[in-house]
Amino acid sequence: MTLTHSNKVLQLRNINSKILQTQYAVRGEIAIRAEQLRKELESNPQSFPFKKIINCNIGNPQQLNQKPITFFRQIMSLLEYPELFKNTEYLDKIKYIYPNDVINRAQQILRQSGPIGAYSHSKGIPYVRNAVAKYIHERDGYESNPEHIFLTNGASPAVQMILSVIIQHLDVGVLIPIPQYPLYSASLALLGGKPVPYYLDEKTNWGLDIKDAIRTHKEQGIDVRAMCIINPGNPTGNCLTGDQIEQVINLCHEERIVLLADEVYQTNVYSGKSFISAKKVLRS
Repeated sequence: MTLTHSNKVLQLRNINSKILQTQYAVRGEIAIRAEQLRKELESNPQSFPFKKIINCNIGNPQQLNQKPITFFRQIMSLLEYPELFKNTEYLDKIKYIYPNDVINRAQQILRQSGPIGAYSHSKGIPYVRNAVAKYIHERDGYESNPEHIFLTNGASPAVQMILSVIIQHLDVGVLIPIPQYPLYSASLALLGGKPVPYYLDEKTNWGLDIKDAIRTHKEQGIDVRAMCIINPGNPTGNCLTGDQIEQVINLCHEERIVLLADEVYQTNVYSGKSFISAKKVLRS
């Protein structure tokens, strides 16, 4: 039996309408067209006045041959095959290949967490959560409780998870910076929330102007529940000052809204600027 388009069960007209409303610009029409051109180049290299297409629509530096951080990959390669540690002959050989700190860390993880590939605690592997808490403590100078840390498969699932908790009904709004990475607007569309844009001002080094956005949307019946800050910013590269973060925290307290601090770019290097975490400002 051959199905025609008209008798397929799932069609654009009967799928979740929120899926159709979701726009993810960095993987949108330009990226799709680039893939079409790439296929044409492969079949006919003379079809265009260029030889290859370089994707710059997303932050993907390793595709452009940036060397990855070897420490992480070396540890993972040892964890993938822990049998190497059980054979003296193998152990002698890996000492010539891997640095001592990599070997020690891999053995420590295996002792405390066991082999990878198994289901772990819902919050994430305790050993890793303890390591994250230690890092945050050293970064901010304030204690961090590993029981309050949840590990996710990247930042995007974390954002979608917390937004799914916040968006109680269709009139819930979340403040998001403009310009922004489209993860937030796409996730809000998918979950049925309302984006409440606040605009970064280039004249004040991409500073914040928020109160007007809150007031305007509340007058329209939007229940503003949360505010997202991206620090350092994407795509602007701005680093919020301690004073700016303090103003944001005070505003969220006054308006009784949840502050979502997206700080995934904190280890980037910005000349003349330094990163300050929202937690550090709050605790100080």
